[in-house]
Amino acid sequence: MGRMSMIKKKIVDNILVILGGLLGGVAVWLTLFFIFYFDTWSARLFSIFVMSVCIYLISKFFNRFYPR
Repeated sequence: MGRMSMIKKKIVDNILVILGGLLGGVAVWLTLFFIFYFDTWSARLFSIFVMSVCIYLISKFFNRFYPR
């Protein structure tokens, strides 16, 4: 059973790394979208701030259930 739990842990770690990379890519593309979509800098900065807070909360959620 010890070997299977190590394999499962490695699989979960790899999935979390992939999800982190996807979240980073989404953050970059959403930032570019927000910069070109909104007209005022206050709306742009507010939307980027909200996106950053959402990504932070998602990472805290993953870290709570799958600490490294």
